[in-house]
Order: sequence, then C-alpha cells, then structure tokens
Amino acid sequence: MKIELKSEKLILRKLRTSDAASIYLNARDKEIPRFMPPLPYPYKLADAKEFIKNSIKEWVSGDNITFGITLKEKDEVIGTIALNQKRSSPFVAEVGYWLGKKYWRQGIGTEALQLILSYGFNKLKLKRIFAKVLSGNEASHTLLKKNGFKFEGCLRRHVFSRGRWHDDLIFGILKEEFKK
Repeated sequence: MKIELKSEKLILRKLRTSDAASIYLNARDKEIPRFMPPLPYPYKLADAKEFIKNSIKEWVSGDNITFGITLKEKDEVIGTIALNQKRSSPFVAEVGYWLGKKYWRQGIGTEALQLILSYGFNKLKLKRIFAKVLSGNEASHTLLKKNGFKFEGCLRRHVFSRGRWHDDLIFGILKEEFKK
C-alpha cells in the first residue's frame, strides 16, 4: 500500500532500503540520540539499515507506521515521524519523531506533525494522539504545545538512558482539539 502525505515543503513516505545512507547521515549527530533513548550512539550505517528493516516489517503488520520525512525538492530522508497504534486501544496512537540537526528551527517539524495528525485523525479515525518527551527537550515540548497538544503529566524517573534517569513528560491532543 502506497501512502504519501504532502504539504507545502514536505512529503512523508514509507521508508525504503535505499534511505539507509541519508538516515545515517542525519541521525549520527550526537544531539539526535540525546533525547531519543532507543537510538544508539554512535549511530552506524548498520543501525539505519536495521531501523528501516524493522520499520517496513511494522508497517506490514500494522503495529507502527513510520514515515520518512523528505523535502519535496529532494527525495532524501531528513528524519522520521511515526504513529504507534496499540491493538488494545485502536482509537489511540503515540507519535514519535526526530529530524536531522541541520533541519531544526525551519518549520519542518510543525509541517510533519500537522500531516501526521491529519492522517491519524481523518484517515485512521483516531480519537487521541499522545507523545512522550524526555524532560529537558524544550524544542519538542514547544513543538507539541504549538500544535495543540496539552501537557498531561509526568512519569518520574521513567527512562534510564546514557547513565542516568529521566522523567517522561506526556502530551496529548484529542481529535476535537486538532486544527489544521
């Protein structure tokens, strides 16, 4: 099934094995895994290949839908954004994302988030989308709030990463709160 989500600047599309090099180049900066505990550091090309392989499997099983974020003028993955929908809660999904450092603060995160929210609420008929963000990740907190998410709570010392404990902050948005 081919699904592409398009905005003024972006195309969100299914990952391909040929995306490994661009994912590697954008994810290897030490700032990326700082707030993304699942990402190893240092990030290797083999990590990107494994990530793509797992993402394609999850797409097929319906467990997780991961889109590559690409600029319209250049079909190169500069980050990813995903919806993880649990079978036990079919109307709720978790959104997760990352973007290569050189693409920060250009409105790309907002455009990608708006596309995935529209897809989740309008196509998948979700009622609620939430995000878990490590405390200290102010850029992500701001992005979520700017896009209508509300702070819902804190899971204290919930994530152990890079030798220390971190709080997980929960943000959520309901379908009726979403404004494209």
